Amino acid sequence: MTTVEQRVAELKLDGLCCSQIVAQIVGLEAQDKENEELIKAMGGFRYGMYSQYTCGSLAGGIAALCLYDFDPEDCAEACKELGEWFEQTFDGITCCDLLGPGGSPTDVCRQSMIQTAEKCLEILEDYDLITENIFA
Repeated sequence: MTTVEQRVAELKLDGLCCSQIVAQIVGLEAQDKENEELIKAMGGFRYGMYSQYTCGSLAGGIAALCLYDFDPEDCAEACKELGEWFEQTFDGITCCDLLGPGGSPTDVCRQSMIQTAEKCLEILEDYDLITENIFA
């Protein structure tokens, strides 16, 4: 069985960025779906929208959660939970927070992808939107 960490490494080798990788794993693969256009569009969130703004791992996670059949209030709560967890875990939510001004992607980026995907899958299990984590 493939783990989230292994899948992140594979998708990185395929040239995908943080936002694309989290959206691919959580939003599509966990639902056995494909959507090339979504993954292409998620590339716009790379490196914090190319400006070190909101981390692409977080943006990919939020987008992925919204692909599920949540009640609107539950979706808002799930997204809020992810955002709060991310900020607490990584001491901020922007690429600048994680990497410093002008910083280049490092291991913290890899860890943010892995941990964000795992947290999203945990949230989806908590809301009974996935019954089996295919990456566990």
